[in-house]
Amino acid sequence: RRRRCMGLSIHGEWTRWDKEQFQDMTWRRLLYELSPSLVKFLMGSLNDCLPSRTNLRRWGKRSDCHCPLCGYRWGTMHHVLSTCKFSLQQGRYTYRHDLVLRVLFDAIRSFIDGLSPDDVRPGVPLHKQVCFVREGELPTETPAKEVPLLHQASDWGLIMDVNGKWVGSGSCIPSHVVAHTVQRPDIMLWSDSLRVVILLELTVPAEVNAVAAHSRKRNRYADLQSEIQTTTSADGIGWVVHVFPFEVTARGFVGGSVNKLLRSLGLPMRKRLKNALSKMALRGSYVIWTYRDSPEWAVEKRS
Repeated sequence: RRRRCMGLSIHGEWTRWDKEQFQDMTWRRLLYELSPSLVKFLMGSLNDCLPSRTNLRRWGKRSDCHCPLCGYRWGTMHHVLSTCKFSLQQGRYTYRHDLVLRVLFDAIRSFIDGLSPDDVRPGVPLHKQVCFVREGELPTETPAKEVPLLHQASDWGLIMDVNGKWVGSGSCIPSHVVAHTVQRPDIMLWSDSLRVVILLELTVPAEVNAVAAHSRKRNRYADLQSEIQTTTSADGIGWVVHVFPFEVTARGFVGGSVNKLLRSLGLPMRKRLKNALSKMALRGSYVIWTYRDSPEWAVEKRS
């Protein structure tokens, strides 16, 4: 059955997605957590049954299928949600991106604001995480578990880049972390006591482009990672830098990179948070879809 689906150019698109992409499709979520309009949009988009200009031409309802915004000759659903140059320049994709990013930022801020020095658990050195046992012998002690990053300190600073402005603990990247850089990760955390920096970079790509987007963002911040690592304190202590590119796709599918990120940070209620990220991406795409024929974009003014 899967082999047959792989041969379908439209309805078999899902066979070319990253296998780790996930979205909660239970009846409970569809009936009680998503609005009827979002459910209708989600189901139509999964099978490419939405009335895009390309589909309308295929169904005999239109004579042309050009995008009314940028003039591209194929006005497909994929084009509307991910690749329209007019939508990109007008900030429609940025609007969706920031909706998703705000959910994660609020979850992190809520968690670190509730941390106290008594909640801190020191990280386990790497050589204590692996315990080798000789053949025929029993382990003498239980291997120590790795402590999530946010649980290792209570002095985390947090900033988020929104429309070219920093929101959070400061108005810029701290100079003692990196003196000067033109790069702006979506979210940045740092702990002076741990000498640890965490860079988070979100992408909301089409499902077929999620893997490529992950590699592109990791390579993009390799120079910034190296620059921060070479910045040392007066005692000669450098920074440990963790870079987490992660993806929530245009139709609300959460990539495996999100699971890795949430586990590494140690955020609670991860399933609920993943559903919230998924819902915001889906909501942003739905708004973009409803404005697919209009050059006017008044969404941010209303919200």
